[in-house]
Parts: sequence; structure tokens; C-alpha cells
Amino acid sequence: MPTRKILFVLNPSSGTRDDDFEKEIRIHFSDKSGFDLDFFVPNWDGDACKDLKEKLQRNDYETVVASGGDGTVTYVCEQIYGLNIKLGILPTGSANGLAKNLNIPADLNEALSLIETGNSHPMSSLTINGKFSVHLADVGVNAAIIKQFESQNKRGFWGYFSAFNNVIFKQKKVKANIITDIENFQKEIYMLVFSNGTAYGTGLIINPEGRLDDDVFEIVMLKSLSFINGLKLYLGKSKPAEKYMEIHSCKNVTAEFSRKVHLQIDGEYLGLTQKVEAVFNDKFIEVIN
Repeated sequence: MPTRKILFVLNPSSGTRDDDFEKEIRIHFSDKSGFDLDFFVPNWDGDACKDLKEKLQRNDYETVVASGGDGTVTYVCEQIYGLNIKLGILPTGSANGLAKNLNIPADLNEALSLIETGNSHPMSSLTINGKFSVHLADVGVNAAIIKQFESQNKRGFWGYFSAFNNVIFKQKKVKANIITDIENFQKEIYMLVFSNGTAYGTGLIINPEGRLDDDVFEIVMLKSLSFINGLKLYLGKSKPAEKYMEIHSCKNVTAEFSRKVHLQIDGEYLGLTQKVEAVFNDKFIEVIN
């Protein structure tokens, strides 16, 4: 059996755990043959993308594992995009939305056992305003909540809940001119989602019909902040009526807004913008799940 060379990209600042992940990972694989492990910790103060890309060029990795939250996963995906390298995920962030969409276990040893199998499936990705995205990006309400979340000390579900309460009642609709490769829209909305995945890390199912392995993505227009409809989405019971929310599939979209709005991509707040361009990427990433 050929040796599988696996690189673990560790983000020690992600989430709330203080464990020595390298030690735990080595212990897990200590009694298993056929694995050659390597480790990399990004220097976020330097050129982390260039550093990882150069490491990939110098080595013949079969799998690269992202240990962190959605931002770490996106960072790794961007560097392995177009390469014959599988993606593994150890969900150690605050929300871990993509890992939840992929049904990857939160338990470290269970997630490592999954990586051992090497069984993978194709996953699509987007480019949004020049940034790589594999899960969910949006403008409006949720991006404003993430901005608040990043400015406070609380993390996890309760941190998000606190940020939600501080932001939600201050939101106003924005006029949006939306042009896709299929149809055009002019709407007043609270939020526009560029959805490759189906649900946020909090459990809110924003795109019930979404798939990570198809050749389109969805735009989701949130036209109402109804508590009842939010509860329906969270429980996954039913899709709200069109007067509250619209979902449309496409391969590319340009959206312009009547004022500047908050933007987040895969859990990372990126500031204010008045225009968003999203394009479906033509290559797929093989993800172990």
C-alpha cells in the first residue's frame, strides 16, 4: 500500500480550544501504517497564502487538512484549487458551518478516522469580489452581525446570539439591482446570500435546495425579518413563502445596492461595499467526508 502524505494546516487561534493539536494528531496515527504526516502553521502577519503555496510546490501531498473554522478551510481550499490534492477538515472553529454541511464529526478522533479513509466527493466553489468562497457569503444583516461578533469577546453560539441581539433591530432594507446569467431582479431586501452550502454554522438553513457538488450556486434574497420564518428555516421544516424569501440558481451574478452594505465571505467580515460580483469556479475540490 502506498504511503499517503498528509499535511495538517493548523490555526491555533481558531475557536476556543487550547489543545496541542499536533501532539493529538500524532498520537492518533501512532499505531497506523501508511501515513506520512507533516504540519504547517500559517503566519497570518506575513504572506500566509504564498507560504502555503510554496510548501505545496515543494512536496507531493495526497491530502491537505484544514484545522480551524470556515476561514481556515477557505484559505486551504484556495491554495489547493486546481491541484490533485484532497481536502480534509478538522472543525475547530467557532461555527464550522461547512463541516456541518458536510456531516464531518466535531470530535477530533472521529474526524481523523474519517480522514484515514480517504473517501472523497467533489465540492464546488465561487469567486466573490475576487475572494475565494466555498460555503456562504452575504451582504446585509448577517454580515453586520459578524462584524459585531468579531468586535466582542464572546465566541461560539452564545457569542453569535449576543451579536445578533445587538444588530438585528437596527437593520433597514436596501434596494438591490441583481443581474444573473439567467434573469434580472430589482428588490428591496435585508440580506442577499451567495450560497454554495445550505446552512450556517448556527444551524439556520438558508438554502434548503442547495448542493455542494452541483454546477450552480444560489442567491437567496431575504425580504422579511419574520421570527416565525426564521424559526422554520432553523428547524428545516419548510421554505418560507416567496413574499419573505426568494431563491434562484445561477452561475454568475452582479448585484448593486442603493447604499453601501456589510459583506462577509465564509465567516470573514470584509467591510462595506456597494457592488458584489460572484462567479462559479469551473474546477471542483475533492473533499473527504
